[in-house]
Amino acid sequence: MSPVAGEALASPLGAFLPAQRWFAGRGRRVASVRVGPPVPLDPGPPALVHVLADVVYADGAVERYQVPVGVGAAPPAGLAADRVIGRVADDLVAWDALADQRLTRVLLERMVAGADLAGLHFTVESHAAALLVGVDLGAARPLGAEQSNTSVVIDGRLILKVFRLLVAGVNPELELTEALAKHGFDAVAQPVGWVEHAGERPADPPTLAILQPFYAGSAEGWALAVERSTAWHDGDDGAGFGAEAYGLGQVTGRLHAALATALPTARPGPAEAAALAERRRDELAETVQLAPELAELLPAVRALLGSATPGDGPLQRIHGDYHLGQVLGILDGGPAVARWLILDFEGEPARSLAQRRRPDSPLRDVAGMLRSFDYAAFQPLVAGGELVSDTAGERAAAWAHQAREAFLAGWQAAGGSGATNSLRTFELDKALYEVRYEARYRPSWLPVPLGGIRRLLAASPTPR
Repeated sequence: MSPVAGEALASPLGAFLPAQRWFAGRGRRVASVRVGPPVPLDPGPPALVHVLADVVYADGAVERYQVPVGVGAAPPAGLAADRVIGRVADDLVAWDALADQRLTRVLLERMVAGADLAGLHFTVESHAAALLVGVDLGAARPLGAEQSNTSVVIDGRLILKVFRLLVAGVNPELELTEALAKHGFDAVAQPVGWVEHAGERPADPPTLAILQPFYAGSAEGWALAVERSTAWHDGDDGAGFGAEAYGLGQVTGRLHAALATALPTARPGPAEAAALAERRRDELAETVQLAPELAELLPAVRALLGSATPGDGPLQRIHGDYHLGQVLGILDGGPAVARWLILDFEGEPARSLAQRRRPDSPLRDVAGMLRSFDYAAFQPLVAGGELVSDTAGERAAAWAHQAREAFLAGWQAAGGSGATNSLRTFELDKALYEVRYEARYRPSWLPVPLGGIRRLLAASPTPR
């Protein structure tokens, strides 16, 4: 029996959830929070229970969140105040269990044991069991940088990613990494285990969490690229990103080839082209409203988008949110990248699961990475909303151009292909998305995507 009823958690979670970084409903008015019966995972003390909370918004929409909850007389010493959910009885307090090393260990032990508790299915891949040998399951530390999930590093060797916002169906992170690993693609973190919830949808259970290897000592692609571009701006002409971008292009081409083999493909038809054109028209109107300075470029933007197609060749599963922050450089005992590892296959968080699992053009991934090179090139120059100087802007564009050309060469060498004009429309599509994002959340960064759009329209590596 759970030490706390769902009704007792509803009010504290109503205050706790909107304050979390991973809460997707920021800015929306919450009408109520409904909590189902908590599933006991360990009697404690402190106890560990698994909680599903339905957030009901004023417009009637509902989102479901999962919260592993610790319950006891007091939270563990040193627990941050924002991890405390609140008092749930005169003598009981609840807190986020993923911030508690002891309770995280219990969760992992249930996975290792292959537990099946009230619809919660814990699974460990038989071929991956060796990765658990000698791992200290109690040595856990949460990562703090994520926006939509919570990840915990275990003993510097494994990482548990817990999906907070739940939707029915397998999460692409599990679906794609498992499919790729089974087809011999070695540039992903192969699943070690996972958790599903089959309580209400036994035929289509949502993925609750995934356990994967953790690559200590590797370098995030974004951090590595910005380090190089910063040195480039400081006058080091040898601080380009060409060799790294070529290798990244190769692994991207291999990724798309493996996905096309491992999962079904589809041929785009008139309906897909019409839907794409309509979506882009609507988004363009929204973009100009948010960034009126784009209005002077509208004729050229419309002309390029008007030539858009869903892609060259068959549509297939893709990464869906591909940029430098989604790749790790495995270092070879020094600053050189020995190989690249691709992470985070969930796709764009703002898109529905059905949209993220829909076949798409590989050019969308390619365009995402090309735009990421642009951001890495200009990042050192963004200061107070202004690019430092025209000369510095030209130098940044040259760095990005070198990286993009090397990436495309590597991608094509690994079998990637696509018409130049089609790729440019996907790049423009991505840059317009960036304009909308920056206008809403980081106005000082607007010059980066706006400059990228101007260079795309001019088909030139240097700013106009």
